[in-house]
Amino acid sequence: MVASAAKNLATQTAKATNEIGGLIAAIQSETGRAVEAIRTIGSVIDEVSRLASAIAGAVEEQGATTR
Repeated sequence: MVASAAKNLATQTAKATNEIGGLIAAIQSETGRAVEAIRTIGSVIDEVSRLASAIAGAVEEQGATTR
């Protein structure tokens, strides 16, 4: 009886361990995707900043020309 219960518990533990391993792998994968998305957002922000600076420079130059 005790051996049967121990075997059952070991089987449940192995099953739970495998399930936890799968969840950890899924979390790692999604974390990698999130990091890539954040990098992409950072690149877009840099580009917008660069364009805003170029526009500000052009507006300043145009203002200086018309004065």
